[in-house]
Amino acid sequence: MMTLVLPRLALAAALALASIGLASPAELRLGVSGTHFTVNGKPRFLILVSDFDALDTPQIDRDFEYLAPRVDGVRIFATWWDFGPGRCPLRFSPSAVIGVDGSGKGVVRPDRLARLQTVLDSARAHGLVVDLSFAADTVEGMSSLTAGPDGGVCKPSGSAARVNWPEYGKAIAAVATALKAPRYSHAFFDLQNEWGHPVNGAKEADLLGVVRTVRAADPDRILTISSFEPDAAKHAGSVERLHLSALNFHDFPRGRGWGSRTATQVASFRRELAARGIMVPIYDGEPDPSGYGKGLEEFETSLMGARRSGAAAWTFHTRAGHQLEKRGLVDALDPDARRFLDEARRVASRAAPAGDLGVN
Repeated sequence: MMTLVLPRLALAAALALASIGLASPAELRLGVSGTHFTVNGKPRFLILVSDFDALDTPQIDRDFEYLAPRVDGVRIFATWWDFGPGRCPLRFSPSAVIGVDGSGKGVVRPDRLARLQTVLDSARAHGLVVDLSFAADTVEGMSSLTAGPDGGVCKPSGSAARVNWPEYGKAIAAVATALKAPRYSHAFFDLQNEWGHPVNGAKEADLLGVVRTVRAADPDRILTISSFEPDAAKHAGSVERLHLSALNFHDFPRGRGWGSRTATQVASFRRELAARGIMVPIYDGEPDPSGYGKGLEEFETSLMGARRSGAAAWTFHTRAGHQLEKRGLVDALDPDARRFLDEARRVASRAAPAGDLGVN
């Protein structure tokens, strides 16, 4: 029998990784195979958690260490709001990875790009995939949205906001270029959060230009665009015409009983994609609990319905991750959310369809 002797420091590092269930940083590669996401080439049903403000939190490693045994990944924003008081609490953030210069061109902020890379490195070290989400409306100067005297940004009450889509696409492409290294192969992009919402007013033609620009910069990146469009034919058609890597939907309509509707939504999307001959994963990117009566029970119903109906990934969406400048997600989560995360993998396993290969 051969005895393998590791240097003391290497052995200590290996034992530390094994003790907390982490994958080696060299072994986290996200892919797509038919209707599944894959991790290191093997199909896996992915559970993510909203950690939108991760780029601002002071304790990212502690948060990821907590999440790693419980979920498969996080959804974070490269462009996220700050918050303040008043009727319109949203604030443009100088911490967004992309911005607009004095001539109106989209730019990447070097310090914030470096922070994003640090967060992605930490996620990789803890075996977590990343939904890296972008939004044009959150970037000051990228759209017609403006801040009021108190800094608040109000959502448009009339016509939709106008966005400089070509510059937006170029800015994301610059981020994609900076992330082309294999060490960032665990991240996929949501190029525009909830396209068509009045805060961005995106149309397919606008987004097609963004997709083409980013795809040219990073041909291998998994690209999605999230939408709350519940019409399966319209949504699947957009995925087809925009040549997206997955169908990324946000539960809609929202309201009491939303969790029980997830299974129906996923099944209808799967049928419509199949009718078009499109084999891509379905990603339930944002269920939402606010005021819906049953709280976390709805999340369990939604998660089980998503998996049983053929979804490839599902996100536990909590507003605890919205504002993390002074604390981490671990401290922001309430006890109910912690209990749900403790059980999420078991819930998903119980809901695995017959013959399903995507195991956590």
